Amino acid sequence: MQASQLRTVINDKRTAVGGAPPQTKAPLLPTMLVCVGLIALALACFFRTMKDGYFLADDFGAVGYVAKVFQGRWDLFWANWTGNYMGIPSMNVYRPWQIVTLYLDFVMAHGTAFGYYFTNFRYYAGDALLLFAICRQLTSAWSNSRSLIASGLAAALFIVNPLHCETMSWVVARVDSECAFYYLGGLWFYLLYRKQQRPIWMVLAVAGFWFGILVKEMAIGFPLLCTALSFLAINERASGLAAAGTGASTSWLAAAGTGIKRAIKESAPIWVSTALYFIIRYLALGTIVGGYTGAIGDDQAHSALQRWLDPDCYYRLFFPFATSLYPKENALAHWLSTCYAVLAAVFAVKFLRKEIPGKLSLFCGIWMVSALMPIYKLWGMGMDLEGARFCFFFTMAFAVAISLLTLAPSAPRQSGLPPAATISDPQYASPRGEKATAIVAALALSVSVLILYKACLKTNALWVHAGKEVHTLFNRARDLFLRTPANAKIIVLGIPKNHHGAHEIYNGITFRLGLTPPFSPIKADEKYLTFDPLIWGPAEFINATRFKSSLANGAIGPFVWNSRRREFIDASLKSPFASARPIVLASEVPSPSVQAFADGHATVQFRNGIFTFTKNQEGDGLQFNNLLVDPRQYDFLQFEYRLPAGTAPQKLVFQSKWHGDSDITGEQNTSVAHKLSVPIGASSDPALATSEFQTVRIPVSHFWRWYTCGHITDLELILPPVPGIEVRHPVLTSDTSIRPQFKAIGISDDGSGVFNINNKSLFHADASNIPGATQLKIECSKANYFFDQVEDNEGEAAIFASTVVPSAQFDGTLPGNFAPQQQYCEVRVRALDASGNPVGEYSDPAMIRLN
Repeated sequence: MQASQLRTVINDKRTAVGGAPPQTKAPLLPTMLVCVGLIALALACFFRTMKDGYFLADDFGAVGYVAKVFQGRWDLFWANWTGNYMGIPSMNVYRPWQIVTLYLDFVMAHGTAFGYYFTNFRYYAGDALLLFAICRQLTSAWSNSRSLIASGLAAALFIVNPLHCETMSWVVARVDSECAFYYLGGLWFYLLYRKQQRPIWMVLAVAGFWFGILVKEMAIGFPLLCTALSFLAINERASGLAAAGTGASTSWLAAAGTGIKRAIKESAPIWVSTALYFIIRYLALGTIVGGYTGAIGDDQAHSALQRWLDPDCYYRLFFPFATSLYPKENALAHWLSTCYAVLAAVFAVKFLRKEIPGKLSLFCGIWMVSALMPIYKLWGMGMDLEGARFCFFFTMAFAVAISLLTLAPSAPRQSGLPPAATISDPQYASPRGEKATAIVAALALSVSVLILYKACLKTNALWVHAGKEVHTLFNRARDLFLRTPANAKIIVLGIPKNHHGAHEIYNGITFRLGLTPPFSPIKADEKYLTFDPLIWGPAEFINATRFKSSLANGAIGPFVWNSRRREFIDASLKSPFASARPIVLASEVPSPSVQAFADGHATVQFRNGIFTFTKNQEGDGLQFNNLLVDPRQYDFLQFEYRLPAGTAPQKLVFQSKWHGDSDITGEQNTSVAHKLSVPIGASSDPALATSEFQTVRIPVSHFWRWYTCGHITDLELILPPVPGIEVRHPVLTSDTSIRPQFKAIGISDDGSGVFNINNKSLFHADASNIPGATQLKIECSKANYFFDQVEDNEGEAAIFASTVVPSAQFDGTLPGNFAPQQQYCEVRVRALDASGNPVGEYSDPAMIRLN
């Protein structure tokens, strides 16, 4: 068929070659019904969030920050436009419009969670509707019914994705759905601009980009998508690259050149806006890249490659089933994999018949890549889908790709027609079986929606449960506040951190915020002492020195949160405590109180006070029974070990577990394992490296559960699986002659363990009780680094500054520039002998913020 004939045929069908799709309007009612259905589906997934959800984790800091603005701190409002988002020390991001939306919520809802979650829902439902509208534009050359079905299924797949529970059911995680709302809105306006060439649509597209990028950096992929749309001209019947197939006179290279010129011309305002954004960002933050900083940022950078190579991350991306709810092999995963297989078969059939829509495929690929590039350091998610919010933008692109590419109409049989032509005349009918293939794909997509909907409900229930627990926690904390003496300090332990991947309360600072207005009708935070000031780090660690000092100063408790009973349990021991003599756990002669456990496969010998494990494997060790130990009196499980000659240098892991005479936390196992890495092989000769006994101290009091079991009745020492390892002299001992004392003078912490200091603040350090100590080494961590976050053998990576004091005692101020300003960091002390070698252990670190 000649080009003129083709033009006549298509014109007869009121189709514009190389131009916009037909201007015939699609029936409005079906479109409206689909939109209503999508909103209803979103409501069915997340109604419980709005009904029963409560603030979680970062929400307390964000809403509390906004409350300060409305209390007169308007400087905090402007600070977000000229600097880092809320001044969060562990982040370096520019998100001023994100905080504005919280201001708007606060005006209406104050401290009521429903108002914030209703806003979350509005953004989420808006995302779904905009995704539907964009798909309608991308498929405007299809028949109306096919476009409606494909677009509706794409939006439905997006709505029911369990990976979105974190975004929907956590107030501050709306940052992704909110950014996506402006991002998708801008994309839709850009498509309208390409269709109608009206400047107003470009203005609105640029506005969408600006609002999106000022909410979160994920919108940075917007310029690339706009450029791809102009280059590929997807919502046109035959232009750009597609024009190559309409006549021999037009070469592929010429079509590509035309597409490039069009892309540059049309997307220029978007790229100019992008350049302007980076200038503003640099002026505000002093950096272009940004992201998490300190220990969190370094950890993300160091582990990024490992996470990108982890196949489980990809599995959870496409099979989003939380491990705490579903085993890896479960019925829903089986049915979903079947649906994927059917869709893959449909795609393969189209590919073999050369009926794949090339431009649309390329656009979807660009969209998915652009959604992954900004999260190159954040990629990955936990076993219970924690961190799934970072994949929010990818799920949009994936839903569009899997729906549109499998339901795309095949090219008509008549050669020379545009691939996406919608010609209804029988002589231009689609290939045989094309309709049946589309029906199969639509059924597979519909079943996938049902499967993911069921998983989404169960996954979101975890977040709702977490919100209920946090709400109950604060109600119980206020009750405890009211029934204790006015001047009493209350020690609380076991603050819930998460519920199967759903965040609850990050740390002591978050806990205290939740006991102040607008979250609480009364200010109930000042009585409480918490012991987890870390912004990010091990949840079990506690500053034992501060804990025992608080008890000595008259604080009551500890009160331990019991998640099963949802109440605080008094775990205090009524008897007074004082320093105690070390407890020898194994004497020269074995007794019924000491036994070796080896699961029947190890041979253990006891001779001359030495336990020798000849065939020990993972989990073998010693158990000390019939104890009645006051945990407040002891800090270390100390022992000596020796490896057989010839053992290769390695890192060893020793663990300790314990049980007490009361069950406070309600967990099935109230014990805690501590892992201690001990480098072996200071000498290149393994025989020299293992010829002498070496001392190991496991700091049992460094775990808050040490204080929540009542009196310790049995204690386990679990050894590394090294055949022939020998152990002797196991004792429980206090830290009196092991750790230096270190404390601030004349300064009280903020209740969560943070000391706000200045350059004139005084500190006291004392190692005179440690045998052989003649000097002190004082170390300060980097900004937002905490020594408990890094392995003992990697602690040097966290050090910002250090100094050596030529005395076993120190009283004075820290050296100038010793600590980073306006940032959280930690200071710790260790005793040195006359030769500068360390003796004893590090002091508990004190968290400071230098103002």
